[in-house]
Amino acid sequence: MFATGLICVPTVGMTANLTRGPYLQMTSESQVTIRWNTDENTPTSLRYGKSLDQLQTFEVEHLPTTKHEVTIDNLDPNEKYFYAIYDEQQLLSGKDQNTFFKTAPVKGSKEKIRIWVLGDPGRAGTDPDTNAQKIVRDGYLKFAANQAPDFWMMLGDNAYDDGTIIEYDNAVFNQYPNLLKQSPLWPIMGNHDNRSADVNTQTGGFYDLFTLPTNGQAGGVPSSHEAYYSFDYGNVHVVVLNSSDKEHYKESSAMLEWLKQDLAANSSEWLIATFHHPVYGKSGHDSDEAENMIYMRERFLPILEQYGVDLVMAGHNHFYTRSVLMAEHYGMSNTYNPTKHIVQHGAGQPDKDGAYHKQQGHKGAVFITHGASAGSGRGYARLVRADEIASDKRHPSDYIYGGRGSIVLDIEDTTLNASVIGPQGDIVDYFTLHHSNGEPSNIPPEVKMHIPTQLALLESGRFNSEGSVDKDGNIVKYLWQFGDGNSSSLANTTHHYTEAGNFAVSLTVTDNQGASASINSRISVTTSKDTPLQHNVPTTVSGSAKDALYFSYEVSDTSKPLTVSITGGQGDADLYVRRSERPTQTTFDCRPYKNGNSETCEFSETRTGRYLIMVYGHKSFSDVTLLVKQDQPTQLRPSADANGPYQNTVGMPIQFNSSGSLNPNQGSFSYYWQFGDGNTSTQPSPTHTYHEVGSYTATLTVSTEDGLSDSDTATVNIAEENNLVDSCAQGAEPHQQGRLTVNTTYCLTNLNSSGQLQYQVYIDEQHIGQELLIETGHGNGNADIYYRYAQRPSQTHWDARNIELGNNEKLTVKTIQKGWHYIHIHTTQSFHNVSLSVSIK
Repeated sequence: MFATGLICVPTVGMTANLTRGPYLQMTSESQVTIRWNTDENTPTSLRYGKSLDQLQTFEVEHLPTTKHEVTIDNLDPNEKYFYAIYDEQQLLSGKDQNTFFKTAPVKGSKEKIRIWVLGDPGRAGTDPDTNAQKIVRDGYLKFAANQAPDFWMMLGDNAYDDGTIIEYDNAVFNQYPNLLKQSPLWPIMGNHDNRSADVNTQTGGFYDLFTLPTNGQAGGVPSSHEAYYSFDYGNVHVVVLNSSDKEHYKESSAMLEWLKQDLAANSSEWLIATFHHPVYGKSGHDSDEAENMIYMRERFLPILEQYGVDLVMAGHNHFYTRSVLMAEHYGMSNTYNPTKHIVQHGAGQPDKDGAYHKQQGHKGAVFITHGASAGSGRGYARLVRADEIASDKRHPSDYIYGGRGSIVLDIEDTTLNASVIGPQGDIVDYFTLHHSNGEPSNIPPEVKMHIPTQLALLESGRFNSEGSVDKDGNIVKYLWQFGDGNSSSLANTTHHYTEAGNFAVSLTVTDNQGASASINSRISVTTSKDTPLQHNVPTTVSGSAKDALYFSYEVSDTSKPLTVSITGGQGDADLYVRRSERPTQTTFDCRPYKNGNSETCEFSETRTGRYLIMVYGHKSFSDVTLLVKQDQPTQLRPSADANGPYQNTVGMPIQFNSSGSLNPNQGSFSYYWQFGDGNTSTQPSPTHTYHEVGSYTATLTVSTEDGLSDSDTATVNIAEENNLVDSCAQGAEPHQQGRLTVNTTYCLTNLNSSGQLQYQVYIDEQHIGQELLIETGHGNGNADIYYRYAQRPSQTHWDARNIELGNNEKLTVKTIQKGWHYIHIHTTQSFHNVSLSVSIK
């Protein structure tokens, strides 16, 4: 709505109060949108101007309402304006130094721009009393000296759990009131925001609360949808994609074709792409398995890189990671090749190994995942270790890993500086990316260090620089500094220490053009070598807190199991064991880590060679007995596992399962099932049909060739015939979570070890007052139904539930209301291949 003069309206009712806002939306060079809500229907007005004493009434809403939205146009670019909101002559908000907006610079201009980025912040949505979001917010304000950014972004999951209006009020509008009225927020759709948002009608929490540029109002090509869009700010073009709705990332090409058109029309210096699901990741959500992540990587990333994307930011995984400057990795993690995919090695830090460099519009981007913008502590960031990648704990493209905080981007002309800000306002990671229009300048070398984490006094250790490379030249100089006043200029060397303690070790490498890079680590030097231990000869040990005592045991006979134990004494000692190398607090083969001094490490399969043992003082300890035994193995009893519980209906077969039954002596054993109705079987996993309703106890007995046996029982519940369709048996794809459609039967994915599947169904006007019938059936195990209107149920808060044994359960909700109805299928044990139906009666 637009106006240019003063419009008078009659007084309506009493003075209103603000319930939300004001908050800024969709700022461009010449316009801004301002939104707010009031508790009463009122024709509130807005005044604005470049100085507080010259505020002019710009817009008066003709019809009284509680939802107010004003778009001001014909503004000057890169200008600061103050504003105020009135109900007639009564001031509701503003007319002070803290209530203002600033228009965007002219497109292509080189002024400095500051962007603040939050990922998955919305914890206050379900816990309004939490300070987790405020702590990260205040950390940014401390870093920024209380100055608002030019604009800010949320990378999705902005309001947990479901992105409802009330959750957004708690998690967004009540957490950042000053920033919202001073700086435009550009939100991104996350999977939790998506739960209360309808992609087809563009209604629900996310869509109802934000005004986003479907028609290219802030630059870029019109997208026609608020879930994906683009905008310009100075010399930056930002693309926001929707990775949460299959309709956009998978089933349709509309967003993909729009992206191609938008990027083809873009001429900005910098291109930043944002969406919720990262294209690379392992812990949290695995980019080799999650459909959203795979499709964004395979379908959309090649287009972004074709047009020279500089920075790709996502949330979803609840920590911070970033890559080096890289490109063209579109496959699974095992296809990642540093030689092929890394454009420039190193941290990109000008004061250390040098900034990243690329030609504008060419391939090469830094990939950031940051879904941890709520929490306390100081925050941290460290290099990803090789063992973390080898064990699939980190993605091979991960270079830095860190914790809670937010991101600040400072962009000026051809330089982008990124700072990761911890909750206390400290910079925990940073990098710089430079654009060049010609050949890139010398790329500094990448340095790698391989050193022992611990040495004994006078013990010689190997110090290795293997993996250090210079991409555009060669390394000509090495400098080791061992922290004890000694150094070496060899690429690989040995060194021993003459004093005990902790020493800082650094390696600096220099290339043929004079650029250098350094890396640091620490080494612990202990006062003694390993003390040899003998079989079944106890040793008494004592020490102070944080003392480490080292021992060794030589294994020559691998037919006998090895047992290392500590017992008795006072205090609290911890036992660590590792073959061939000394264990540390982070590297070991066995660490029981229990309170007190009773700890045991057992190795049923051994290898020849030395086993190194560390007794570490968690607290001071005394008179603790350390013992190593390697005895002839005894015949151990087998272990039977009948699994279950099982359930089905009369006349329907049940597949019994003995998996989990073990023979520790590695031999074969026999099976004997008793089904509780007089029938038996000697098959490992037989099928049996019951012909009468009732509860039965099935018994499995396993016996070894040596006559040792063990038994286990499982409950079997047989119900009357179930008319519910067995959707799993008919090949339906498992439905893991999300929305349900009435009068549809779903197959529920397997669920183990006390968990739940979360679903929701929306009831519209035509079904108000009717009954909602929730049914489960078929499959194995025990699935329970929990129901709650408007909010998610839990095991302590629900409107209705059915927790009978087995899966044949019904729950009827009478006189249903319009809105979201939440259904959780919970188990304290497990269930498999259960059918779920939701219908209206």
